[in-house]
Amino acid sequence: MIVGGDVNLAQGQTMTTSGCTQLSHLKNVFPTAKAAGFSEHLHIQVEPPRRPVFPGRCGAFWATYESKGESVDIAVTLYRNSSDVAPALAEPLYGLVRVLANGARIRTYGPSAGSVDGTPSSSYGAVSAFRNLFISSTSISTRMTPVPASAQLRIHRLVENGFARLH
Repeated sequence: MIVGGDVNLAQGQTMTTSGCTQLSHLKNVFPTAKAAGFSEHLHIQVEPPRRPVFPGRCGAFWATYESKGESVDIAVTLYRNSSDVAPALAEPLYGLVRVLANGARIRTYGPSAGSVDGTPSSSYGAVSAFRNLFISSTSISTRMTPVPASAQLRIHRLVENGFARLH
């Protein structure tokens, strides 16, 4: 069981919220580039809240993984409890919810056509909810070679394993 406590957030913010005590360790759930199947892992940064900000949000971090001209952005958001993750998982962009053996609920999309500054692009994305952690990933490519959702979900599993070790 997670108990309340002071959590020191980036940029000097402090928050006392039940369920948010793991926030100070959340950067540790990102796998190495090699473990994730990439050659480079860019700096882990604070992910500012985006609209809508769902109730129970403790904080978030994101990083980019790159290899051979392909990249994927991975964001992890900690919520106070597992029920607080449900609204983020319900966003309409993604497909049907599937439940994995470890209890993670996942949704994916793609390939999806789009454009980046007027240049045609293709994208894949994945989201997952594991306990009180929400993981989202996106890969957009103007060379029409985005990282597929299946590869993104492998990174999600590594993040989930890292998160489970925090308990």
